[in-house]
Amino acid sequence: MDIERTAYKNLLEWKSKRPNLAKAFMLKGPRQSGKTWLIRKFGKENYKSVVEINFHTDPASRDIFSGSLSPDDIIMNISAQQLDAEFIPGNTLLFLDEIQECDRAYAALKPLAQDKRFDTIASGSLLGLGYKVSSASYPVGYVQEHILRPLSFLEFIKALGIQQNVVDHLRQCMESKKEVNRSIHERLLSLWRTYVVVGGMPDAARTFIETRTLGPVVEIQKTLHHDYELDVMKYANKNDVAKIKAIYDKIPITLASGSRRFMLSEIDKNARYERYESGFAWLFDSGTVLPCLNVTEPVIPFEVNRERILQKLFLSDVGMLCAQTLGGSQFELLSGQGNINPGYIWESAIAQELTAAGHEKLFYFDKKSVGEVDFLVCDGSGAVPIEIKSGKDWKRHKALDRLLATRTWQIGKAYVLSQGNVESDGPVTNLPWYMSMFLAPADLDTAIDFPDLSQIGDQLNGK
Repeated sequence: MDIERTAYKNLLEWKSKRPNLAKAFMLKGPRQSGKTWLIRKFGKENYKSVVEINFHTDPASRDIFSGSLSPDDIIMNISAQQLDAEFIPGNTLLFLDEIQECDRAYAALKPLAQDKRFDTIASGSLLGLGYKVSSASYPVGYVQEHILRPLSFLEFIKALGIQQNVVDHLRQCMESKKEVNRSIHERLLSLWRTYVVVGGMPDAARTFIETRTLGPVVEIQKTLHHDYELDVMKYANKNDVAKIKAIYDKIPITLASGSRRFMLSEIDKNARYERYESGFAWLFDSGTVLPCLNVTEPVIPFEVNRERILQKLFLSDVGMLCAQTLGGSQFELLSGQGNINPGYIWESAIAQELTAAGHEKLFYFDKKSVGEVDFLVCDGSGAVPIEIKSGKDWKRHKALDRLLATRTWQIGKAYVLSQGNVESDGPVTNLPWYMSMFLAPADLDTAIDFPDLSQIGDQLNGK
Protein backbone atom coordinates (compact mmCIF):
# COMPACT_ATOMS: atom_id res chain seq x y z
CA MET A 1 0.00 0.00 0.00
CA ASP A 2 1.03 3.62 -0.50
CA ILE A 3 2.11 5.76 2.47
CA GLU A 4 2.51 9.48 1.98
CA ARG A 5 5.83 10.65 3.41
CA THR A 6 6.45 14.29 4.17
CA ALA A 7 9.95 13.95 2.71
CA TYR A 8 8.39 13.48 -0.73
CA LYS A 9 7.77 17.24 -0.79
CA ASN A 10 11.47 17.83 -0.13
CA LEU A 11 12.31 15.72 -3.16
CA LEU A 12 9.82 17.60 -5.33
CA GLU A 13 11.23 20.94 -4.19
CA TRP A 14 14.77 19.79 -5.00
CA LYS A 15 13.71 18.60 -8.46
CA SER A 16 11.97 21.90 -9.20
CA LYS A 17 15.32 23.69 -8.77
CA ARG A 18 17.23 21.37 -11.08
CA PRO A 19 19.19 21.72 -13.31
CA ASN A 20 20.03 25.23 -12.06
CA LEU A 21 20.74 23.82 -8.59
CA ALA A 22 24.08 21.99 -8.82
CA LYS A 23 23.33 19.55 -6.01
CA ALA A 24 22.61 15.88 -5.71
CA PHE A 25 20.07 14.76 -3.11
CA MET A 26 21.17 12.58 -0.20
CA LEU A 27 18.46 10.75 1.76
CA LYS A 28 19.87 9.46 5.01
CA GLY A 29 18.16 7.63 7.82
CA PRO A 30 18.12 4.75 10.28
CA ARG A 31 17.83 1.21 8.98
CA GLN A 32 14.40 0.28 7.54
CA SER A 33 13.05 3.84 7.64
CA GLY A 34 11.78 3.54 4.04
CA LYS A 35 14.50 5.35 2.07
CA THR A 36 14.67 2.99 -0.91
CA TRP A 37 10.89 2.72 -1.23
CA LEU A 38 10.44 6.50 -1.18
CA ILE A 39 13.09 7.19 -3.82
CA ARG A 40 11.73 4.48 -6.12
CA LYS A 41 8.25 5.95 -5.79
CA PHE A 42 9.56 9.44 -6.49
CA GLY A 43 11.51 8.26 -9.52
CA LYS A 44 8.62 6.32 -10.98
CA GLU A 45 6.23 9.26 -10.66
CA ASN A 46 8.55 12.04 -11.88
CA TYR A 47 10.96 10.60 -14.48
CA LYS A 48 10.69 8.60 -17.68
CA SER A 49 13.77 6.60 -16.75
CA VAL A 50 15.22 5.52 -13.40
CA VAL A 51 18.65 3.89 -13.30
CA GLU A 52 19.27 2.22 -9.95
CA ILE A 53 22.52 0.91 -8.50
CA ASN A 54 22.60 -0.89 -5.15
CA PHE A 55 26.13 -1.16 -3.84
CA HIS A 56 25.14 -3.60 -1.09
CA THR A 57 23.31 -6.21 -3.15
CA ASP A 58 25.58 -5.76 -6.20
CA PRO A 59 29.17 -5.23 -4.98
CA ALA A 60 30.47 -5.50 -8.56
CA SER A 61 28.80 -2.19 -9.35
CA ARG A 62 31.52 -0.46 -7.32
CA ASP A 63 33.82 -0.99 -10.31
CA ILE A 64 31.75 1.58 -12.21
CA PHE A 65 33.39 4.27 -10.08
CA SER A 66 36.89 2.80 -9.85
CA GLY A 67 38.30 4.92 -12.68
CA SER A 68 37.39 8.35 -14.00
CA LEU A 69 34.55 10.12 -12.24
CA SER A 70 33.48 12.23 -15.19
CA PRO A 71 29.72 11.92 -15.85
CA ASP A 72 30.35 10.61 -19.39
CA ASP A 73 32.61 7.82 -18.14
CA ILE A 74 30.22 6.93 -15.32
CA ILE A 75 27.29 6.73 -17.74
CA MET A 76 29.31 4.61 -20.15
CA ASN A 77 30.34 2.20 -17.35
CA ILE A 78 26.75 1.89 -16.12
CA SER A 79 25.49 1.23 -19.66
CA ALA A 80 28.09 -1.50 -20.09
CA GLN A 81 26.95 -3.21 -16.89
CA GLN A 82 23.20 -2.55 -17.21
CA LEU A 83 22.32 -3.10 -20.85
CA ASP A 84 18.75 -1.89 -20.37
CA ALA A 85 19.76 1.37 -18.66
CA GLU A 86 18.28 4.34 -20.49
CA PHE A 87 19.68 7.85 -20.05
CA ILE A 88 17.23 10.48 -21.30
CA PRO A 89 18.59 14.03 -20.95
CA GLY A 90 16.36 16.01 -18.61
CA ASN A 91 14.24 13.00 -17.67
CA THR A 92 16.49 10.45 -15.98
CA LEU A 93 17.04 9.82 -12.29
CA LEU A 94 20.24 8.07 -11.25
CA PHE A 95 19.62 6.37 -7.91
CA LEU A 96 22.69 5.27 -5.93
CA ASP A 97 21.42 3.06 -3.10
CA GLU A 98 23.49 2.10 -0.03
CA ILE A 99 26.15 4.56 -1.17
CA GLN A 100 28.12 4.08 2.04
CA GLU A 101 29.40 0.83 0.49
CA CYS A 102 31.25 2.75 -2.25
CA ASP A 103 33.46 5.63 -1.20
CA ARG A 104 34.25 6.56 -4.82
CA ALA A 105 30.55 6.88 -5.66
CA TYR A 106 30.22 9.32 -2.79
CA ALA A 107 33.02 11.42 -4.31
CA ALA A 108 31.27 11.21 -7.71
CA LEU A 109 28.24 13.12 -6.41
CA LYS A 110 29.96 16.43 -7.16
CA PRO A 111 30.53 15.91 -10.92
CA LEU A 112 27.14 14.21 -11.21
CA ALA A 113 25.46 17.16 -9.48
CA GLN A 114 27.17 19.60 -11.81
CA ASP A 115 26.00 17.67 -14.87
CA LYS A 116 22.83 19.29 -16.20
CA ARG A 117 21.54 16.28 -18.13
CA PHE A 118 20.57 13.94 -15.29
CA ASP A 119 19.47 14.12 -11.66
CA THR A 120 21.17 12.07 -8.95
CA ILE A 121 19.78 10.84 -5.63
CA ALA A 122 21.79 8.76 -3.18
CA SER A 123 20.63 6.98 -0.05
CA GLY A 124 22.47 5.46 2.84
CA SER A 125 22.13 4.49 6.47
CA LEU A 126 23.20 7.00 9.08
CA LEU A 127 25.52 4.32 10.38
CA GLY A 128 27.26 3.61 7.11
CA LEU A 129 27.66 7.24 6.11
CA GLY A 130 29.14 8.10 9.48
CA TYR A 131 31.45 5.15 9.88
CA LYS A 132 32.33 3.83 6.41
CA VAL A 133 32.63 6.92 4.21
CA SER A 134 35.80 8.98 4.51
CA SER A 135 35.48 12.70 5.14
CA ALA A 136 37.86 13.35 2.22
CA SER A 137 35.27 12.04 -0.24
CA TYR A 138 32.44 14.27 1.01
CA PRO A 139 31.32 16.59 -1.84
CA VAL A 140 31.02 19.78 0.21
CA GLY A 141 28.44 22.17 -1.24
CA TYR A 142 27.10 19.73 -3.81
CA VAL A 143 24.69 17.65 -1.74
CA GLN A 144 21.28 18.53 -0.29
CA GLU A 145 20.71 16.25 2.69
CA HIS A 146 17.55 15.08 4.39
CA ILE A 147 17.11 12.57 7.21
CA LEU A 148 14.19 10.17 6.85
CA ARG A 149 13.02 8.98 10.25
CA PRO A 150 10.19 6.61 11.23
CA LEU A 151 6.67 7.67 10.30
CA SER A 152 5.32 10.55 12.34
CA PHE A 153 1.83 10.45 13.82
CA LEU A 154 0.63 12.72 11.00
CA GLU A 155 1.98 10.36 8.34
CA PHE A 156 0.46 7.40 10.18
CA ILE A 157 -3.09 8.77 10.40
CA LYS A 158 -3.02 9.93 6.79
CA ALA A 159 -2.10 6.41 5.77
CA LEU A 160 -5.14 5.22 7.73
CA GLY A 161 -7.39 7.58 5.77
CA ILE A 162 -7.60 10.78 7.81
CA GLN A 163 -8.20 13.66 5.39
CA GLN A 164 -6.26 16.93 5.31
CA ASN A 165 -9.34 18.95 6.30
CA VAL A 166 -9.41 17.11 9.63
CA VAL A 167 -5.73 17.93 10.19
CA ASP A 168 -6.39 21.58 9.31
CA HIS A 169 -9.30 21.65 11.77
CA LEU A 170 -7.12 20.29 14.56
CA ARG A 171 -4.43 22.86 13.87
CA GLN A 172 -7.01 25.64 13.90
CA CYS A 173 -8.33 24.43 17.26
CA MET A 174 -4.82 24.51 18.68
CA GLU A 175 -4.04 27.98 17.36
CA SER A 176 -7.36 29.44 18.53
CA LYS A 177 -7.26 27.45 21.81
CA LYS A 178 -10.65 26.00 21.03
CA GLU A 179 -11.88 22.55 22.05
CA VAL A 180 -11.90 19.83 19.43
CA ASN A 181 -15.28 18.24 18.73
CA ARG A 182 -15.66 15.49 21.35
CA SER A 183 -16.18 12.60 18.93
CA ILE A 184 -13.20 13.69 16.81
CA HIS A 185 -11.12 14.12 19.95
CA GLU A 186 -11.91 10.61 21.20
CA ARG A 187 -11.18 9.14 17.77
CA LEU A 188 -7.80 10.91 17.62
CA LEU A 189 -6.90 9.70 21.12
CA SER A 190 -7.63 6.15 19.95
CA LEU A 191 -5.46 6.64 16.87
CA TRP A 192 -2.69 8.03 19.06
CA ARG A 193 -2.71 4.93 21.26
CA THR A 194 -2.64 2.77 18.15
CA TYR A 195 0.29 4.70 16.72
CA VAL A 196 2.23 4.36 19.97
CA VAL A 197 1.86 0.56 19.88
CA VAL A 198 2.47 0.13 16.14
CA GLY A 199 5.20 2.74 15.90
CA GLY A 200 6.56 4.41 12.81
CA MET A 201 8.75 1.80 11.15
CA PRO A 202 7.22 1.58 7.64
CA ASP A 203 7.03 -2.23 7.47
CA ALA A 204 5.31 -2.42 10.84
CA ALA A 205 2.88 0.41 10.00
CA ARG A 206 2.11 -1.00 6.56
CA THR A 207 1.48 -4.46 7.99
CA PHE A 208 -0.90 -3.10 10.62
CA ILE A 209 -2.83 -0.99 8.11
CA GLU A 210 -3.26 -4.00 5.83
CA THR A 211 -4.09 -6.61 8.49
CA ARG A 212 -5.36 -4.56 11.49
CA THR A 213 -3.67 -7.13 13.75
CA LEU A 214 -0.77 -6.66 16.15
CA GLY A 215 0.84 -10.13 16.05
CA PRO A 216 2.72 -9.64 12.75
CA VAL A 217 3.61 -6.08 13.79
CA VAL A 218 5.33 -7.23 16.99
CA GLU A 219 7.25 -9.88 15.04
CA ILE A 220 8.54 -7.21 12.65
CA GLN A 221 9.55 -5.01 15.58
CA LYS A 222 11.45 -7.86 17.22
CA THR A 223 13.23 -8.63 13.94
CA LEU A 224 14.24 -5.00 13.58
CA HIS A 225 15.59 -5.05 17.12
CA HIS A 226 17.71 -8.07 16.21
CA ASP A 227 18.89 -6.35 13.02
CA TYR A 228 19.98 -3.32 15.03
CA GLU A 229 22.09 -5.56 17.21
CA LEU A 230 23.71 -7.03 14.08
CA ASP A 231 24.46 -3.49 12.90
CA VAL A 232 26.52 -2.96 16.04
CA MET A 233 28.66 -5.93 15.08
CA LYS A 234 28.93 -4.75 11.45
CA TYR A 235 29.69 -1.06 11.82
CA ALA A 236 30.98 -0.32 15.31
CA ASN A 237 34.59 -0.33 16.37
CA LYS A 238 35.33 -3.68 18.00
CA ASN A 239 36.40 -1.93 21.19
CA ASP A 240 32.98 -0.25 21.41
CA VAL A 241 30.66 -3.20 20.68
CA ALA A 242 30.20 -4.32 24.30
CA LYS A 243 29.67 -0.75 25.53
CA ILE A 244 27.12 0.03 22.80
CA LYS A 245 25.13 -3.12 23.51
CA ALA A 246 25.20 -2.44 27.25
CA ILE A 247 23.80 1.07 26.75
CA TYR A 248 21.20 0.05 24.15
CA ASP A 249 19.91 -2.91 26.16
CA LYS A 250 19.59 -0.78 29.29
CA ILE A 251 17.48 1.98 27.72
CA PRO A 252 14.09 0.16 27.68
CA ILE A 253 14.69 -1.16 31.19
CA THR A 254 15.57 2.31 32.50
CA LEU A 255 12.50 3.90 30.87
CA ALA A 256 10.09 1.18 32.03
CA SER A 257 11.39 1.36 35.60
CA GLY A 258 10.23 4.97 35.84
CA SER A 259 13.73 6.43 36.01
CA ARG A 260 13.97 8.53 32.86
CA ARG A 261 17.51 9.72 33.43
CA PHE A 262 20.05 7.25 32.10
CA MET A 263 22.48 6.19 34.81
CA LEU A 264 25.76 4.58 33.82
CA SER A 265 26.09 3.23 37.35
CA GLU A 266 23.28 0.80 36.55
CA ILE A 267 25.56 -0.81 33.98
CA ASP A 268 28.70 -0.66 36.09
CA LYS A 269 28.96 1.12 39.42
CA ASN A 270 32.52 2.13 38.54
CA ALA A 271 31.66 3.32 35.01
CA ARG A 272 32.84 6.72 33.85
CA TYR A 273 31.18 8.73 31.08
CA GLU A 274 34.46 9.27 29.23
CA ARG A 275 34.89 5.51 28.81
CA TYR A 276 31.40 5.10 27.32
CA GLU A 277 31.31 8.37 25.35
CA SER A 278 32.11 6.72 22.00
CA GLY A 279 29.29 4.24 22.59
CA PHE A 280 26.77 7.03 23.17
CA ALA A 281 28.03 8.84 20.05
CA TRP A 282 27.60 5.69 17.95
CA LEU A 283 23.98 5.24 19.04
CA PHE A 284 23.17 8.91 18.45
CA ASP A 285 24.86 9.00 15.03
CA SER A 286 23.05 5.84 13.93
CA GLY A 287 19.63 7.37 14.63
CA THR A 288 18.85 4.39 16.85
CA VAL A 289 18.59 6.50 20.00
CA LEU A 290 17.24 10.00 20.61
CA PRO A 291 19.15 11.82 23.37
CA CYS A 292 17.43 14.44 25.50
CA LEU A 293 19.97 16.67 27.25
CA ASN A 294 19.57 18.42 30.58
CA VAL A 295 20.17 22.17 30.74
CA THR A 296 21.29 24.18 33.77
CA GLU A 297 19.02 27.10 32.85
CA PRO A 298 15.77 27.03 30.81
CA VAL A 299 16.90 29.82 28.49
CA ILE A 300 18.01 29.86 24.87
CA PRO A 301 20.34 28.91 23.39
CA PHE A 302 19.89 25.58 25.15
CA GLU A 303 23.15 24.21 23.75
CA VAL A 304 25.16 26.73 25.77
CA ASN A 305 23.50 25.59 29.02
CA ARG A 306 23.49 21.85 28.40
CA GLU A 307 25.08 19.40 30.82
CA ARG A 308 27.24 16.87 29.04
CA ILE A 309 26.55 13.88 31.26
CA LEU A 310 22.93 14.30 32.41
CA GLN A 311 20.64 12.94 29.71
CA LYS A 312 17.52 10.93 29.01
CA LEU A 313 17.67 8.38 26.21
CA PHE A 314 14.72 7.32 24.04
CA LEU A 315 14.54 4.72 21.31
CA SER A 316 13.93 6.28 17.90
CA ASP A 317 10.72 4.27 17.47
CA VAL A 318 8.16 4.02 20.26
CA GLY A 319 6.58 0.90 18.74
CA MET A 320 9.84 -0.99 19.17
CA LEU A 321 9.98 0.24 22.77
CA CYS A 322 6.49 -1.21 23.35
CA ALA A 323 7.53 -4.53 21.81
CA GLN A 324 10.47 -4.75 24.23
CA THR A 325 8.70 -3.68 27.43
CA LEU A 326 4.98 -4.50 27.33
CA GLY A 327 5.31 -8.27 27.14
CA GLY A 328 2.14 -8.76 25.11
CA SER A 329 0.06 -6.15 26.99
CA GLN A 330 -0.39 -3.89 23.98
CA PHE A 331 -4.18 -4.30 24.04
CA GLU A 332 -4.33 -2.88 27.56
CA LEU A 333 -2.49 0.19 26.34
CA LEU A 334 -4.82 0.48 23.34
CA SER A 335 -7.89 0.43 25.57
CA GLY A 336 -6.45 2.77 28.18
CA GLN A 337 -7.35 0.21 30.83
CA GLY A 338 -5.34 -2.14 33.03
CA ASN A 339 -2.39 -1.57 35.32
CA ILE A 340 0.08 -0.26 32.76
CA ASN A 341 1.66 3.08 33.63
CA PRO A 342 2.33 4.45 30.14
CA GLY A 343 4.21 7.56 31.27
CA TYR A 344 7.55 6.45 29.84
CA ILE A 345 5.87 5.35 26.59
CA TRP A 346 4.04 8.66 26.17
CA GLU A 347 7.24 10.61 26.82
CA SER A 348 9.09 8.47 24.28
CA ALA A 349 6.36 9.05 21.70
CA ILE A 350 6.50 12.83 22.25
CA ALA A 351 10.30 12.76 21.86
CA GLN A 352 9.78 11.01 18.53
CA GLU A 353 7.16 13.55 17.45
CA LEU A 354 9.25 16.58 18.40
CA THR A 355 12.13 15.16 16.39
CA ALA A 356 9.84 14.52 13.42
CA ALA A 357 8.51 18.08 13.71
CA GLY A 358 12.02 19.43 13.16
CA HIS A 359 13.63 19.81 16.58
CA GLU A 360 17.13 18.55 15.82
CA LYS A 361 18.08 18.26 19.49
CA LEU A 362 15.92 17.56 22.54
CA PHE A 363 16.35 19.17 25.95
CA TYR A 364 14.79 18.96 29.41
CA PHE A 365 15.17 20.79 32.71
CA ASP A 366 15.66 19.28 36.14
CA LYS A 367 16.56 21.32 39.18
CA LYS A 368 16.01 20.47 42.82
CA SER A 369 14.27 23.76 43.61
CA VAL A 370 11.87 23.33 40.67
CA GLY A 371 11.55 19.66 39.78
CA GLU A 372 11.73 18.05 36.36
CA VAL A 373 10.06 19.48 33.26
CA ASP A 374 9.94 16.87 30.52
CA PHE A 375 10.96 18.92 27.46
CA LEU A 376 12.11 22.38 26.47
CA VAL A 377 11.69 23.63 22.92
CA CYS A 378 12.19 26.94 21.15
CA ASP A 379 9.41 28.26 18.93
CA GLY A 380 11.15 31.46 17.86
CA SER A 381 9.92 33.58 20.76
CA GLY A 382 11.92 31.89 23.50
CA ALA A 383 11.99 28.79 25.65
CA VAL A 384 8.74 26.84 25.86
CA PRO A 385 8.48 24.09 28.52
CA ILE A 386 6.39 20.99 27.82
CA GLU A 387 5.01 18.60 30.44
CA ILE A 388 3.66 15.14 29.53
CA LYS A 389 0.77 13.67 31.51
CA SER A 390 -0.28 10.06 31.04
CA GLY A 391 -3.11 9.98 33.59
CA LYS A 392 -6.16 12.07 34.45
CA ASP A 393 -4.34 14.58 36.65
CA TRP A 394 -3.15 16.79 33.82
CA LYS A 395 -4.18 19.98 35.64
CA ARG A 396 -1.60 19.31 38.35
CA HIS A 397 1.92 20.32 37.29
CA LYS A 398 3.90 21.66 40.22
CA ALA A 399 7.31 21.71 38.54
CA LEU A 400 5.91 23.58 35.57
CA ASP A 401 4.19 26.11 37.83
CA ARG A 402 7.40 26.74 39.77
CA LEU A 403 9.30 27.18 36.52
CA LEU A 404 6.81 29.75 35.22
CA ALA A 405 6.81 31.57 38.56
CA THR A 406 10.57 32.15 38.45
CA ARG A 407 10.84 35.73 37.19
CA THR A 408 14.52 35.38 36.33
CA TRP A 409 13.69 33.17 33.35
CA GLN A 410 10.67 35.17 32.11
CA ILE A 411 8.96 32.23 30.45
CA GLY A 412 5.60 33.36 29.10
CA LYS A 413 3.93 30.16 27.95
CA ALA A 414 3.97 26.41 28.40
CA TYR A 415 2.20 23.30 27.15
CA VAL A 416 0.82 20.28 28.94
CA LEU A 417 0.20 17.28 26.68
CA SER A 418 -2.46 14.91 27.97
CA GLN A 419 -5.64 13.02 27.11
CA GLY A 420 -7.61 16.20 27.84
CA ASN A 421 -9.03 18.51 25.23
CA VAL A 422 -7.63 21.93 24.31
CA GLU A 423 -7.86 24.24 27.32
CA SER A 424 -6.09 27.44 28.28
CA ASP A 425 -5.25 28.40 31.86
CA GLY A 426 -3.14 31.53 32.01
CA PRO A 427 0.27 30.84 30.43
CA VAL A 428 -0.41 27.08 30.36
CA THR A 429 -2.25 25.51 27.43
CA ASN A 430 -3.37 21.91 27.64
CA LEU A 431 -3.15 20.08 24.32
CA PRO A 432 -4.11 16.50 23.48
CA TRP A 433 -1.14 14.17 22.94
CA TYR A 434 -1.84 14.03 19.23
CA MET A 435 -1.31 17.78 18.80
CA SER A 436 2.39 17.29 19.47
CA MET A 437 2.62 16.94 15.67
CA PHE A 438 2.14 20.72 15.42
CA LEU A 439 4.91 21.74 17.85
CA ALA A 440 7.44 22.62 15.18
CA PRO A 441 10.34 25.10 15.44
CA ALA A 442 9.96 28.59 14.02
CA ASP A 443 9.70 28.72 10.23
CA LEU A 444 12.88 30.44 9.08
CA ASP A 445 11.74 30.44 5.45
CA THR A 446 9.20 33.18 6.14
CA ALA A 447 10.01 36.31 4.14
CA ILE A 448 11.18 39.32 6.15
CA ASP A 449 9.79 42.75 5.26
CA PHE A 450 12.32 45.59 5.00
CA PRO A 451 11.52 49.31 4.76
CA ASP A 452 12.17 51.12 1.51
CA LEU A 453 15.94 51.61 1.79
CA SER A 454 15.95 54.22 -0.97
CA GLN A 455 14.36 56.64 1.51
CA ILE A 456 17.57 56.69 3.55
CA GLY A 457 19.48 58.18 0.62
CA ASP A 458 16.68 60.66 -0.01
CA GLN A 459 16.88 61.83 3.59
CA LEU A 460 20.61 62.51 3.27
CA ASN A 461 19.93 64.55 0.13
CA GLY A 462 17.40 66.64 2.00
CA LYS A 463 14.38 65.39 0.10
